[in-house]
Amino acid sequence: MATKQWRQDNPERFRSHWDNEERRAYKRQTYQSKRTYVHEHCATCDEQLPAGRSINRRFCDRSCKQGYLRKVILDAYGRFCACCGEDHIEFLTLDHVDGSGAFERRELGNQCKVFRRVIERGFPSSYRILCFNCNFSLGRNGYCPHENEQEEEVCATEVANG
Repeated sequence: MATKQWRQDNPERFRSHWDNEERRAYKRQTYQSKRTYVHEHCATCDEQLPAGRSINRRFCDRSCKQGYLRKVILDAYGRFCACCGEDHIEFLTLDHVDGSGAFERRELGNQCKVFRRVIERGFPSSYRILCFNCNFSLGRNGYCPHENEQEEEVCATEVANG
């Protein structure tokens, strides 16, 4: 209480002690010299990271981070559509087997957080990789046209063999 009272009684002395520009410059310089960065380049695009970044930052921006997480997930689940076999990574997406994708994105907030949750859970079987066409058809129509084609092919081979 006495310190607070002194500050109120002597505002010019209190301010002069803390507003000293030389003191601020010294602290700033000391802080910058002790700061060490863990990563110098982006983990995805290998671009040099900006000087004013946080210490443990690994990516230059959100798209690089999401691309990195997506690559990890594609490597874990296989780089092809589980339905039609499409293998162009530009067309592949993460699918929720039980259809709860919209709910999970609303709950977590964005796709990066969904990707991190999948990785933290150890790539559970409740997810799979589908191409955008198969994923959209399953969400919109409740079935994928490729499933019907595969059933027709199985029936045709059974008739031919049998």
